[in-house]
Amino acid sequence: AGVRTATPNTTIRNSIFTGGTSSGITVMTGCTMATIENCTIYGSPLSGKGVSDQPGTTVSIKNTISVNHPAGDDFVIWSGLAYFGNNMFGSVTGFDPDVQDGGNQLPPSDFSRLFVTPDQDFRLEIRGHRAGNTGLDLSADFTTDVAGDTRSGVWEIGADDGVPGTEPLDPVVVRWQEIKPN
Repeated sequence: AGVRTATPNTTIRNSIFTGGTSSGITVMTGCTMATIENCTIYGSPLSGKGVSDQPGTTVSIKNTISVNHPAGDDFVIWSGLAYFGNNMFGSVTGFDPDVQDGGNQLPPSDFSRLFVTPDQDFRLEIRGHRAGNTGLDLSADFTTDVAGDTRSGVWEIGADDGVPGTEPLDPVVVRWQEIKPN
């Protein structure tokens, strides 16, 4: 497991968890409230769950990516959800994300459109996926991403704030002049 916590009032932020055979984050009995913000949990075909809980816990999950876990295991929450919004996932177990706080996204079918190098480099690619500019602004609590870069403008979902220079360039016409041959 990446993190197993039974400590009351735990906060996990700006963290990347990958691989393994258990959950990326497990909120255990004894942790009365867990706050998970701007995390990236990326599994593999052999890994366990992205985020899971045990009885008697409550979790708040914001701006978090949990993808590439066995079917039905991106978020497994059976106890209580204080907040669940602006997350990216393919599947959930134990709750209905449609009745939660909104802003949730499906991941792209090709993870190379989401991460610089899936399985190795989990910085966000800003090329058409929906993790860019769809997060909640949490600057009242923290302002940096996993690399220590300052988050600004509209926040991203996940631990990284995006890779500068990977955005698609939209042509901008600065001056237009028709030239006719003589």
